[in-house]
Amino acid sequence: MRNLKERPWRFNELQRSIDGISQKVLTDSLRQMMSDGLAYRHDYHEQPPRVEYGLTELGTKCFQLLIHLLTLVTTINQLLNRIKDVSI
Repeated sequence: MRNLKERPWRFNELQRSIDGISQKVLTDSLRQMMSDGLAYRHDYHEQPPRVEYGLTELGTKCFQLLIHLLTLVTTINQLLNRIKDVSI
């Protein structure tokens, strides 16, 4: 999801940008994201074939929500560490 937030990607360039991901895992992940309405697949109907994957509007909103959640969790963790340090 983090890669798709930037721009649409072709499958092979997306796979190269994610260290250690297999073709099967990436394919399954993209299919699940499309099924959930988070990603889209655009087929240009060209020869040679050209297909791009990107985030839908829902996917973009969900990504932004995840960033806010991560910020919240980080802030709570920092506060808990301060409380822990004060109580020792």
